[in-house]
This record gives sequence, structure tokens and C-alpha cells, in this order.
Amino acid sequence: MFSTMRFALACTLMFAAQPLLAADLLIDNVNGYTLDSAGKLQRFEALLIDAGKVVATGKHAEMAKRAGNARRVDGKGRTALPGLIDAHGHVMGLGIMSLQADLTGTTSLDAALARIQSFANSHKEDRWIIGRGWNQVVWKLGRFPTAQELDAVVADRPVWMERIDGHAAWANSAALKLAGIDRNTKDPVGGRIERDAEGNPTGVLVDAAMELVGSRIPPASEAQLDKALASALQIMAGVGMTGVSDAGIDVATFNRYKRFAEAGKLTTRINAMIGGTGKDFDAIGKDGPLLGYGHDF
Repeated sequence: MFSTMRFALACTLMFAAQPLLAADLLIDNVNGYTLDSAGKLQRFEALLIDAGKVVATGKHAEMAKRAGNARRVDGKGRTALPGLIDAHGHVMGLGIMSLQADLTGTTSLDAALARIQSFANSHKEDRWIIGRGWNQVVWKLGRFPTAQELDAVVADRPVWMERIDGHAAWANSAALKLAGIDRNTKDPVGGRIERDAEGNPTGVLVDAAMELVGSRIPPASEAQLDKALASALQIMAGVGMTGVSDAGIDVATFNRYKRFAEAGKLTTRINAMIGGTGKDFDAIGKDGPLLGYGHDF
């Protein structure tokens, strides 16, 4: 009987004294929710983290008791949820677009022109004014926009605005002139130059014809591309994206990602696919897959 009582007392003490978890961070006072291994919704008020990994979630009192000397962050009642992972993204494309004129959401030609003019005025050092996102269907224009309409807001530099679907682009007269496009320019195979009744280019190039102007745009500098990646990472972090599968990179982007990872600046984990066979594949894949690089980023 004494032995049974001693065993019962030992069990009571064992369960009463919850061991401290190894943790370096307690995020407390949150409206948290996640899914367990069975897919059931689990709500929590606090979570313990050690070396960047969540080790426990639960009620405030329980997590606080088990946190030991962990650093504490007050979530101020805000919602906490698992990080989002984009299954198909283009990180550099996101960053580059963030530094260009954004015409998405414009509901009229006048609104788009005002946005282009504002962007040009605030980027006087840019040799080209480049952007994307227009949609003449949403504008209820009944036609494509024209180079002359772009000239009215920016005439001193080439302007190049891709349509929202990437299958057409809108150029001003300076861009058309730089590309040597006039009434005598033939439509390339797989593309079309929009023309007026007299056969003069109106300013919109479709599909393969886009390359006539697109090939004249100066390539971005290394500094501009670094700025684009930093911008993309900031955007992704701002919406809770902790990982992305990048659907196609070249050697330059591969090396840029590695450099950012080595400097501790890659704040979203990137799972990248090589952008095609050929030189990029041979260079990036010569030693097989690159796994866990830059502290698993």
C-alpha cells in the first residue's frame, strides 16, 4: 500500500510540474488559429517558438507558465495564422512591376492617363516610363487607346504600358519612333500592329509585335534588380507570405537569391524552378538541386 501511495504521489508531482519547453520567444495575446494533423481547427491565445520553429500553442496562462525566460511579444489581440505559401509566383516580376506605373484597377482612360502622368512626374530620371495593367474593356472605351493620348501626358520620353494580360502593349509616339515603326512596318508572324483607316500605327502592338518596341527597352541595372527583389520581399512579407514557389528563374536571378540569402536579406523562403533547358539549366543544375541554402531560405 505504501508503494502504491508513493507511485501515486510521484505521478501527481510529475503532472503538476510541467517542464519548461525550450523556447526563445513567446508571442502572447493573439487571436490565433491553425489546423492540427487531422485538419481540425485549433484556436490559441499564445505560441512558443524556439530557433524559428513553433513548439507549442495554447492558452495564455499555460504558455506563459511554460515560457521560462523566453522573450515576450504582445500580439495586442491581433489575428495570428500560419504563413501563406504561394504555389506559383514570379518574385522578380512582382518586384519589377512594383517599381513601374501600375494601371490595374483604373476604370477609365482619363484615370489611366492621370496615373501615368503622376508616375512620370515623380520619376524624372527614368529614361523610359514603363507600366502595366490597363484594360480598355473595363474602361468601356470600345477601342484601343492611342499613342496620341499618351503623348498628351508624356511626350519627352518613350512610354510603354503592357495590357493586364500581357498580350498587348500601348506605346507613345516617342517609343514608336525609336523602334522605327511606321505605316510601312509589316506585322510580324504571330503579332499585329493596330492601325487607323490610313494604315498608320495607332500605338498598340499585339503579341509578337510587342517585341518591336520591347527589345529597345534598356535592360535593368544590377542595382535596379536588387531594388526590385527587396521590394518584392517587402510586399510578400506584408501579406503574410512566408514561402513561394518561383515558376522559372535564370542564372542571374539564381545568383541574386543566393546573395540575398547569404546576407540574411531573403525574408521569404523561395523554392525555385529553373526557367527552361539550355544554358540556365546547365549552369544552375550542374551540381544537382540546391537544398537548404542560406539557413533553409
